[in-house]
Amino acid sequence: MTTLCVGMILAAITNSRMSVPTAAPDTDERQFQIRGVIDLYERVVNDSQVELLAPHVDDGFTDVMITNDTAVGLEGLKQSVARMQTLMGPGGRYNLAVNTKPAKIEGDMAWVEGRTEELVRMPGGIDYHATGAWTAILRKHGAAWRFQRIHATIDPIDNAFVRQKARRPRMSAGGGGLATGLASGLVIGLVMGRRRRKTE
Repeated sequence: MTTLCVGMILAAITNSRMSVPTAAPDTDERQFQIRGVIDLYERVVNDSQVELLAPHVDDGFTDVMITNDTAVGLEGLKQSVARMQTLMGPGGRYNLAVNTKPAKIEGDMAWVEGRTEELVRMPGGIDYHATGAWTAILRKHGAAWRFQRIHATIDPIDNAFVRQKARRPRMSAGGGGLATGLASGLVIGLVMGRRRRKTE
């Protein structure tokens, strides 16, 4: 009788373990691959080496950047990165970090949400920090994940660029006209350009 009871208990434990759903064995690997593509995106934007992203850009790729430019294709992304550098001026630098949640994966498609930490360093060492929302859609082709769509936004009202513009009269009166002048071009390019496009 005791042997029969033990056998029944062991069978029940075995069946319960078999019935517990488990994650797909490649889930962690896919998350790792997608995060690697996002890390590459950060690097190519920060270092102005957009051509390195070519294997991970899908046909019809678009990217809405912090400047509100909609980059179409790899060439469009190159132009947007170059425009951002022009707005900052010689010696200026843009640095992007994307902090993401785990990707939502369905078959060969993935949706990623996160937040950005963005630093704009103007000539003379003036820094502007901004955070924003970031989303991306990727599709897998063979072994490679490719971006279909990226969209970055910042608060158009409460951000470092608008706050700098609001301080402009005080800074000019206090001898800070040079720093303000350097910033104002970027303010107009990053923020006011967005508003004009929306009203067109």
